Amino acid sequence: IDQQYLVNKIHIQYNRATPVFLFAYVLLFGFAVKTIMLCPGIFSPYKRCTFYSSELTEQIRYILVVGVTGGGDEGKGTMIRNTIGMVSGLPPECRCRYTVCNNEEGHRLEMITCWEKFCSVLAAIPTDSGQYENNLRNFTHIWCDETCNMSLKQVGSTVKQLDPNILARLSGRTTLDKVKKVLGWDKRGTKFDRLVDAVEDLSTDLNTNYNKFTPMTPHLDYVRDWIPPDSSSLLRMHF
Repeated sequence: IDQQYLVNKIHIQYNRATPVFLFAYVLLFGFAVKTIMLCPGIFSPYKRCTFYSSELTEQIRYILVVGVTGGGDEGKGTMIRNTIGMVSGLPPECRCRYTVCNNEEGHRLEMITCWEKFCSVLAAIPTDSGQYENNLRNFTHIWCDETCNMSLKQVGSTVKQLDPNILARLSGRTTLDKVKKVLGWDKRGTKFDRLVDAVEDLSTDLNTNYNKFTPMTPHLDYVRDWIPPDSSSLLRMHF
């Protein structure tokens, strides 16, 4: 190496040039824009619905709601409480199939018997003037308000006999009293009598041998389907 290159003054080069500053500014600006655009819920680049519209259900084939019950702390009361809530979630003017599925992992005969009693209550809801879904929705909304706060201490597996007040709310008796006053359903004559009888059958089932189940073969499943009396209804139920 030539000695002059080792001892001469070294010319120091800096990046403090206008093109470098412009490049850095472009990178920072792009990063800032990307951060703002990806910030959730504030500067989202798409429109969000803040309310329900029936148009939201046009592009989907079905809505499936699943309620699971096992052999632990979940029995007939828990299943009925959950199913009431699932059915009451039927959207108004829904344009796709709304399916409620009960997945009973305990393989218990008494559970499907109770489920069928519940379906009988839904089948007894008046279907006059093609208003079955509206009547169903009104009835189950009130029923859901009566049961949504029930805890496992009130309806779970440790309960040997349902409290009379809990039984009246869970079976739909208190709901019947409210639809009489609010909706005037007691003026429907024999149609309302069918609903009263169905509620009484469900109440009897819930009040008989609560949390006492017949031993079942684990690999055997009970499968049932239920279709509303109004075939135009989009509600379907499966067990």
